Amino acid sequence: MVYGNRIGHQYDLSIQKQAGINRYVLNTSVQLPPGAKLVNAENVGSNLVLQDDAHVSVVYT
Repeated sequence: MVYGNRIGHQYDLSIQKQAGINRYVLNTSVQLPPGAKLVNAENVGSNLVLQDDAHVSVVYT
C-alpha cells in the first residue's frame, strides 16, 4: 500500500511467516518514482534471514 503522510509518501508491505517454517530468506527491493528521495527504509535488501512475520516500509519524498 502506498499512501501520503506528513513526511512524504510511504510504502508498506506485511509478510506473514508460513506455519511450519522456522526461518526464511527475504529479498525485497523498491524502485522509487523519478526524482523521489529516500527518507527511511526498513527490511529492504537481499538475503535477510527472518524467523517471524515481517514488515517492509519505505518512506520517500
